[in-house]
Amino acid sequence: MGYYATGSGNITFKVLPEDVYDKIKDALNATFEYDGERTFKTPYGECTYFDIWTDEKYYQEEVEETLNTVAALADIESGELCYHGEDDSLWRFVWKDGKWQEENGEVIYSAGFSNPTIVTDAFRMYLEKTLPALEPEKVREFLVQDCGLCESDLNALGVAGL
Repeated sequence: MGYYATGSGNITFKVLPEDVYDKIKDALNATFEYDGERTFKTPYGECTYFDIWTDEKYYQEEVEETLNTVAALADIESGELCYHGEDDSLWRFVWKDGKWQEENGEVIYSAGFSNPTIVTDAFRMYLEKTLPALEPEKVREFLVQDCGLCESDLNALGVAGL
């Protein structure tokens, strides 16, 4: 009996020396499928990005071993591998502070904010602190033209006098 999970994500390497490239591909192929790689330039140099995924039995030790193997082979810029288990559990491995860390998660469905009054009050407090430093006519123009707020919206937010 096994546990099935689907996982997908990516790993971006800061610099991928040619002598390490095949070792990285071999290590990833041992556990994951991958859709090739892309190399791009950044202000800090060249980076190589791998999209990876799996939809087979999940073996945590194998996944962790593969992630740690590729981390030992080359400098990782960023990485994330998100999983969804057969029992609807969610977790991911994320590259943080120079190592792979496992995080568990859950999905919370909502039709909006649970308490719009708290959100409105928080936004009003934010505006009260930041508006004095801004030009009121530009703020009003932004809220009306770009955000689509009307006079009653501005009244509700407590910024109608702008």
